[in-house]
Amino acid sequence: HSFVINKTPLLLAFLLF
Repeated sequence: HSFVINKTPLLLAFLLF
């Protein structure tokens, strides 16, 4: 689960930018 939680912010940043 730690991997997904760490990857979520990255995905959100990609969507924002």
